[in-house]
Amino acid sequence: MPTKAPADSAQMHRKTAVVDDIKARLDGADAAVLTEYRGLTVSEIADLRAALRPAATDYKIFKNTLARRAARDAGLDDLVDSLEGPVAIAFVRRDGGDPVTAAKALRDFARGNPNLIVKGGILGPRVLTTQDAGRGPAARAAPRPPGRRLPGPDDEGGGPVPGLHAQHGVRRQGADRPAHRGR
Repeated sequence: MPTKAPADSAQMHRKTAVVDDIKARLDGADAAVLTEYRGLTVSEIADLRAALRPAATDYKIFKNTLARRAARDAGLDDLVDSLEGPVAIAFVRRDGGDPVTAAKALRDFARGNPNLIVKGGILGPRVLTTQDAGRGPAARAAPRPPGRRLPGPDDEGGGPVPGLHAQHGVRRQGADRPAHRGR
């Protein structure tokens, strides 16, 4: 029993149309960002699409085999390795699309939803790998480091912050203070 559909079948025509659509989108995009959407609900994907709309960005899910074929046809062989697992592509259209706004929308969405992972993409003629995407603004959002840190006893000129413990009803136990004894 053959496993491939005949070349003139309706199934092959549909698949060829999808490959042509992906290739046309890749060719007509200022940028395209590959994301892993595993763990996102349908409503969360709809919210992401709505967040990307002001940046003239389309967020589409395709079969990876068809997306790989389209990437090869478009001459983006380096992108093929990133098309593993549940991948969606955010296409930033040339007609009014803004890659920076799209990247910010992806970053902001990822901050609120850590299931969205940026895997790579293209920016103009340049292919961005997973490592490039990890340094970019739309990469999987890590928690932000605190803006300020209170000085500690080991810091130069630092020490306990006066009144900090008293505000919370806690007394510090030191060499000059007896241990607290229960009632």
